[in-house]
Amino acid sequence: MFHKVKSDFYRVWKERSLIFPVSLVILLGVLFAYLMRETDGQGGITIILSSVAGFIPLFFSSACNLVWGEEFTNRTINHAIIKSSSRFSVYFYKLFETLSLCFAYTLLLFFTVIVCRIFLNGQVDVGEAFDLLIKQLPFHLCFSLLCLFIFQYVDKIYQAYLIYTMIVLMFDNLVSYVTTSLLANDVFSHFFLFNQVKLITNQTEFFTPSSLIALIFSIVYLLSSYFLFSSREFK
Repeated sequence: MFHKVKSDFYRVWKERSLIFPVSLVILLGVLFAYLMRETDGQGGITIILSSVAGFIPLFFSSACNLVWGEEFTNRTINHAIIKSSSRFSVYFYKLFETLSLCFAYTLLLFFTVIVCRIFLNGQVDVGEAFDLLIKQLPFHLCFSLLCLFIFQYVDKIYQAYLIYTMIVLMFDNLVSYVTTSLLANDVFSHFFLFNQVKLITNQTEFFTPSSLIALIFSIVYLLSSYFLFSSREFK
């Protein structure tokens, strides 16, 4: 598996496929750090990171496209499938690549915001930033596996991009508005994970109703995407 991962990352490096998304991640981190530079106190870093958290999942589609996109699905002879002893081994190392890239995007954005905050304000509580990152991990795991599921379910890459982007940007706000309009209170608020990830600031517990829901959905997306991959027709 290590050689397969190494060859895939070498291909990505050779084709410079990461230059654009990495540049956008850095630009986004610099922009938020600059716009919110007046946020007072060392704890201000958590406010900035919580504000930018809603944009991190958008970059997960880039990771899925690099791993599961055109180069993998439309290859005339799919050597990864032919040379592997089982579909599970292919799925496992592709899953590892996907989650590694998604986690790398998240770390890069956090690191960019922290560094810019140090230069612009000088007040950074790295411990709080790390604690926030740990508490956001169940959500970002869920978002990355959701993206993976969509890329397995939808045949066209551009359609997968569009569906996932619309879910990230619109789904929670739209459904939340409908439910609050129909019901007296928003009883489903814990299920709106894209909104909940931005609200993690001063909570002390790692396991909250929303984080548990995120972990449950992660398992569902993981198993569903593997089922789709194992029964999928490849060239």
